[in-house]
Amino acid sequence: MTRRIEKFVSKISDTGNVTVTVLIIFLSVSTVAFSREQPHSSENALEIQVNLHEDSDDFGTVFVAGISSDILRTLKAANPTRSQWRQMFAAYTGAKLPKEADKKPAILGTYHIENEVIRFRPRFPLVKGLSYCVLFKLDSLYSLVNLPFQQPSQHILQTTFVLPKPPEIPTTVVTHVYPSTNEIPENLLKFYIYFSASMSRGYAYENIHLIDAKGVEIQAPFLELEQELWDANTQRLTLFFDPGRIKRGLRPNQDLGLALREGQTYRLVIKRNLRDADGNALAEEFQKTFTVVVADRTSPNYKNWEVISPTARTKAPLTIRFTEPLDHALLGRMLSVKNPLGNPIVGVIEISDEETRWQFIPEMTWVKGNYLIQVDTALEDLAGNKLSRLFDVDIQDPGNNFIDEKEIILRFNVN
Repeated sequence: MTRRIEKFVSKISDTGNVTVTVLIIFLSVSTVAFSREQPHSSENALEIQVNLHEDSDDFGTVFVAGISSDILRTLKAANPTRSQWRQMFAAYTGAKLPKEADKKPAILGTYHIENEVIRFRPRFPLVKGLSYCVLFKLDSLYSLVNLPFQQPSQHILQTTFVLPKPPEIPTTVVTHVYPSTNEIPENLLKFYIYFSASMSRGYAYENIHLIDAKGVEIQAPFLELEQELWDANTQRLTLFFDPGRIKRGLRPNQDLGLALREGQTYRLVIKRNLRDADGNALAEEFQKTFTVVVADRTSPNYKNWEVISPTARTKAPLTIRFTEPLDHALLGRMLSVKNPLGNPIVGVIEISDEETRWQFIPEMTWVKGNYLIQVDTALEDLAGNKLSRLFDVDIQDPGNNFIDEKEIILRFNVN
C-alpha cells in the first residue's frame, strides 16, 4: 500500500498532471455546458474533465474519479465526518465559486466511496437549468489520509456546469402580419408581425426573408437597425422596408430600385429559427404570399371617409369606412372619440376588412347628442403617406399640398 501511495505522490510531484474526472450524471441528457478552471501554476496545471453518461441510473449524482484505490481505501477507513467531507469535496449553486466559499453553505447531501470513485448525492435533486460549481481540495484529501502534499499551488480542482433543460415543445407562432391585404402597393413602407408570445431580440433580420415568384431572395429589402423595433412586450415586430430604396432621387433607389415590383408576386417568409423569449424556435415557419400593385403616392383623403353613427341607448359601434387600407398600428391609437362636452369616451377599438374599417365600441351606452372624432394627421396609409403630407415628396414642388394642423375633427350625431 505504501509503495502505491508513494507512486501516486510521485506522479503529482514529477509531472504535475494528475487528471481528476468529475462525472455529472443526469438522465436523458447528452450534453452539458461547463467551464474549466485551471489551478494557479506556472507549468503543468491539473485538469478537470466533465463527462455525461445518459444511460446511468445515478442521475443527479456527482463523482470524483481517478484517485488511487489505495488512497480511497485509506480515506474510507478514516471515516470522515460530514464537515470533513464538505471541506474536501463540495458543490455550490451558482456559476462561480464565491471568494469566501467557506462562508457560503454547500449543497447538502451524502458521500460514499465505491467503484473507485468518491460519490456525492445531493439531498434534493439537481435543478435543470441551474448553474452549479463543484470544488475538490487535494490538500484536504491528503490531510485525511495522513500524507504530505507538496503542490500548494495546485491544491484546488473545480468546475462549473449547468444541467440543460429538456427540449420543450415549441408553441410560439406568428399570429398576424399587417397589412393583412394580399394586394400591396409597390412602395409599401412596413410590415407589422405579431407573435403569440414574447420574443428574443437579435434574431429577426437573419430569419425573415422576401422571396420572389422564382424562389429568388430579394437582397437587402429591409432597413436593418441595430435595435430591432419591438413593442414593449416584444410580441410585435415592426419591419421597415429600406426608405432609401423607396424615396425617388436617393442613391439606393437609383442603384437598387424598389424592393417590390408592380405586377409581381412575393412571399414574406419567417423562419422557425426566430426565437421566443425562452430561446425556443417557433412552432412552425410562416409565409405570407401577396401581389404588388401600383405605388401609392397620394395622402389619405379623410373627406371621403364614411362615418356611420350608432343609436342612442345602445352600445352599437361607431364605424368609419376608409377608401383604402391604413396603417394597422396607428389606427389603434390615432383616433379618439369625445362626447358633447369634449371629454374622451372609454371604449374598445376594432379594426377589420383589411384595415379599411375602424369601429369604436363604448364602455357605456350612447346618449343623444353631437360627438366628435379627433384624428391625428400623422395617421398613415400603407406607403407611409400621412394625412398631413406624403412620404416620398419633393419639397420644392409647389403642387404638394400639406396639412399644417396636427389633428382634424370629424363630427357625428347620435339620435
